[in-house]
Amino acid sequence: MEKMIRVLCACLAIVMLLSLTACGGKQTAPAETSAPAATEEPAASETAEPAAAEKVEAPAAESEKKAPVVLKLGAQCNPGSDEDRCLTKFAELVNTRSEGSLEVQYFGASQLGSLSDLMEGVSIGTIEMCEIGVAVYMAIVPSFEIYDTWMFDGPEDFSKLFSSEYSQKVLQQLVDEAGIRVLAYNAAGGGRFDTWTKNPVATIAELKGLNIRIPAVPTMATIYNGIGANAVNMSFADTYTGAQTGVIDGCCLDAANMINGNLTEQFKYQLVGVPNFQPMGLTVNEKVWQSLSAEQQEIIIAAAKEAIQDYGDELYYARQAILAEQLAEQGITTVSMNEEDLATMQAVADKTLWDALSPFFEENELTAIFEICGK
Repeated sequence: MEKMIRVLCACLAIVMLLSLTACGGKQTAPAETSAPAATEEPAASETAEPAAAEKVEAPAAESEKKAPVVLKLGAQCNPGSDEDRCLTKFAELVNTRSEGSLEVQYFGASQLGSLSDLMEGVSIGTIEMCEIGVAVYMAIVPSFEIYDTWMFDGPEDFSKLFSSEYSQKVLQQLVDEAGIRVLAYNAAGGGRFDTWTKNPVATIAELKGLNIRIPAVPTMATIYNGIGANAVNMSFADTYTGAQTGVIDGCCLDAANMINGNLTEQFKYQLVGVPNFQPMGLTVNEKVWQSLSAEQQEIIIAAAKEAIQDYGDELYYARQAILAEQLAEQGITTVSMNEEDLATMQAVADKTLWDALSPFFEENELTAIFEICGK
């Protein structure tokens, strides 16, 4: 009960955060033979009629075909997106390789509900699997701060940490406390957050005093406030209107969402700062996972590695060049921070992350974690 209360509270917190993928036919009995013709022999010596033929039961199938284990997989990604392509391929691989023992039913485009609906559903088992941002789970397990956006430069850094002993410890905590197991990460659903502004901005000094929209992530607020900007918690849905009404001067967002949300109509300047990266996570309900056979688990893990991680990385890197072309076509001016400003912002980000992770790891562990991530 305590675990469920924690999950439900976390889901409520995320809702607040967001508002700011026998066969055998019956055998017919043989027809009876007609009785023999009468003879002149005495009745007593007549040959008795043969007994009625007994019905022969159809032999049972050696191995009756069992109904497949159905795994509903929910996600919020749009049809045709890179993340959608990965999840579609994952479902196809599992369904084919399991030869009918597993059936992944994939539902994208928020068909199974909101972010909090997906997380709660997987926790209690009404939804078997889902894919959402890995860092979102810090609302349940605070040590998931280890997957903060600003810890990574890209998929390679995340992959190194994801396979480390420190990551495995945190992932097990999610299993123990929420009954959710992370199977793989998906770079195709993630991206790098840059600063987008209405007017030209090239330095930290020019960011000071500007109202910059951020998702309601504490570390992100600390970093932007730490370089002199005013971090404004605002939902993605409200960002366009916020720009129109002058509530915000800029926003922190990834390029794909800038384009998909038509935000490039409002913000024509992109400031590329400290590298960062946040992927999605493919998760499964732990009780469901333990109910599967070892062979079924192996099929799912192999399919996740191939379709979610490897294919996701491939799509992520291919997308970067496409996004750059799309931004140029839409008249976006891209500027990179100078080395001095990059060092300043990196120092603020590193300190923010160190302070946030200190309650969960020893100093020597934090040092090792930062080294794995190239910090």
